[in-house]
Amino acid sequence: MATDICLTPRILQEIIKATLEEELGTYTYCNGGFQIEAVSIGNPPNDVSVEGLEVILPIFPDLQMTQTGVMTSTQEVWDIVLIERLGGEGKIFAAVPKLLALFYCARGYYNRQMDAVGEYEYYRLEVKIESITSRFGLVSGLQRQIDADTEVNS
Repeated sequence: MATDICLTPRILQEIIKATLEEELGTYTYCNGGFQIEAVSIGNPPNDVSVEGLEVILPIFPDLQMTQTGVMTSTQEVWDIVLIERLGGEGKIFAAVPKLLALFYCARGYYNRQMDAVGEYEYYRLEVKIESITSRFGLVSGLQRQIDADTEVNS
């Protein structure tokens, strides 16, 4: 029997870092030049400069619930934003297919946006992780996907 996986922002951050290892940009802190991967949970810090592909993750997912008879379906909706800053030209087009292959219940769209810094490409990805609660217990959609991938690969 499979164990249930609970997706947290920190776990999602590690999944994104591992999946987009080659595409990610960097945050450079102004007080000393310390650099880390440009993957932020919530708004990125104010004292950083961004170069390349930036990924912004939500602090909490949105929840959507549907009840049908004795079953209650709950979906966690994780709104992931990819922003292509200076120095990341074309990285967004390599990153999106990797994320869509990883999360099978995802959809998104490309757009361009202007702000005080300039104009840039961004992609908003909506990832849905479903849990179904019934008299049989809780089964995570992410765990079902992992189990299915394991069966295919073995």
